[in-house]
Amino acid sequence: RYTENRFGNVSNRYGFSGAGGYTNIDSKASSFKKGTRVSYVSANRAFANRFMVTHSTGMQQNGWALTLSASSRYGDQVYVPGTYFNANAFYLSVDKKITDKHLLSFTGFVAPIEQGRSSAEQLELYQLTGDNYYNSLWGYQNGKVRNSSVSKTQRPMFLMSHIFKPSSESQLVSTLFYTFGKSSLSSLNWNNVSNPRPDYYRYLPSYSYQNGDTAFGDRFKFSWQNDINTRQINWDRLIAVNQSNLYTLPSQLGNSINTSETRARYILEERIEDLKNIGFNTVYNKRIEALFLSVGFNANLYSNRKYKEMADLLGASYWLDYDQFAQNLGIDPIYQQNDIETPDKKIVKGDRFGYDYIIHVNRAEAWSQLEYTLKNIDIYAGLSLSNNVIWREGFIKNGKFPSTSKGLSEKLNFINYGLKGGFTYKISGRHFFTANGSMLSRTPEVNNLFTSPRV
Repeated sequence: RYTENRFGNVSNRYGFSGAGGYTNIDSKASSFKKGTRVSYVSANRAFANRFMVTHSTGMQQNGWALTLSASSRYGDQVYVPGTYFNANAFYLSVDKKITDKHLLSFTGFVAPIEQGRSSAEQLELYQLTGDNYYNSLWGYQNGKVRNSSVSKTQRPMFLMSHIFKPSSESQLVSTLFYTFGKSSLSSLNWNNVSNPRPDYYRYLPSYSYQNGDTAFGDRFKFSWQNDINTRQINWDRLIAVNQSNLYTLPSQLGNSINTSETRARYILEERIEDLKNIGFNTVYNKRIEALFLSVGFNANLYSNRKYKEMADLLGASYWLDYDQFAQNLGIDPIYQQNDIETPDKKIVKGDRFGYDYIIHVNRAEAWSQLEYTLKNIDIYAGLSLSNNVIWREGFIKNGKFPSTSKGLSEKLNFINYGLKGGFTYKISGRHFFTANGSMLSRTPEVNNLFTSPRV
């Protein structure tokens, strides 16, 4: 119902924010105006239609308040060819006023989204196709449009809060929260075969022209301008290549020649992140005449499991769990094995492969802020102290990193601080002079601590 946005180095009564400012959302059922709202939106960008209904009882005489909301957004190739959007959202908030000083509030919501994505392209491709919205991520399969890059997200979040107001000048808000669920992104993968992406740089006329091969450049240019199978993914060709690739592992050649199973050269994989995050947050606010004190503490336990899953073998029988970039290097063949404990592992639809590990982050922070208000001057100062412990837990012994990829990594410990302050001088009711500053340290991003996240 109410959203507060403040940007830059500013005072914050809900937490210790940095230079980016903060957003505070009041999700309590009792904050919603009583009534029912039904809306419809027609759009022409990510989605075409949105339906939404919200109902709120407001705070009733029996001390209960309820807010429900549901919406749906959808559209097929609304703005960019090959894309689509299918999303729903569900929201529930329940408040119970125990006394004038105590309120319990529960909020839960989930927004499952599936989206066929678009690509960023070089100017050359927009010019060749004559289409400013050219998208290389899709193609026809059996005459139907299919997108190779589909993102999916479904992560419910639940919050349980206790609001305690001992007086009109003070408030203590304590919240326990839990969020979990998966997000995924599909992508083509291939091994020992030509790149299936139509916008691969070697397929562009400019690459041939730059290397002095005018004939090939002209041929590519003609194909780009006249052949749909050049401009888009040729799903039928990928399936045909897979179905004709009879293959027997060298270790099995002595048994019998394989005449039935086909090894996939092209696949569609899903890169999945399975998140779990539970935490606690408490904030105490108190006004003491011209002073306003804010004190808070928050902590959370975060884990994110990252792995790949076979989405579609594209007509083949199996996929071998190899790293194509580690093959044919003239080194120990064990390097190409993504899982040396199960060498030459055959992957079928639904199997995990490639990589499988969890990133763990345990975090705790304490902070405080003091504001002082005079007739023409507002002054504030804040500080924070936090601790982050981060480590990786691997479940696959990778051929390139056999001693460090499986099991627990070293636990990395980071202690961070934050100092900030500022003032506002009110020249008049319309003119203000403000100055703000901060000095703080932050933990590096996990992908910078544990590199090669897809390995």
